[in-house]
Amino acid sequence: MQHRPLLASALALALAAACSDSGHSGHAGHSDHAELFLGGMELGNAFSELNDPAEQERRFEEQVASKDPEAPGQVDVDYVQALEYGMPPTGGLGIGIDRLVMVLTGQDTIRDVLLFPAMRPLSGDAHAEAPTAPPAQ
Repeated sequence: MQHRPLLASALALALAAACSDSGHSGHAGHSDHAELFLGGMELGNAFSELNDPAEQERRFEEQVASKDPEAPGQVDVDYVQALEYGMPPTGGLGIGIDRLVMVLTGQDTIRDVLLFPAMRPLSGDAHAEAPTAPPAQ
């Protein structure tokens, strides 16, 4: 397993439809988007939001036309309209705390670090199926 961190940045716009274009930084056609990988898994995601309504609508239309099963089935006109009212420059950073704990504690599965006991199996086997409720009387 790879334990050295990897920071992937300036990803293709097709992978991040809601991210702004990083053309101003010399990477035309790439997004202001970065992902952090550690221990062979994605640990974090950072990006700057696209706040141009015309460009966002164009990207939504491209996604719909692509017929990709993971793409939305229609343009989110409410979101585009909200952008038309104005959205200041915005960015985001998301770090998976559960994944970070996995890396720091050397655990192989996310179930080993879940804080919610109801999500863990009752037996000691981390890969065991959750018990089913008895049939109703």
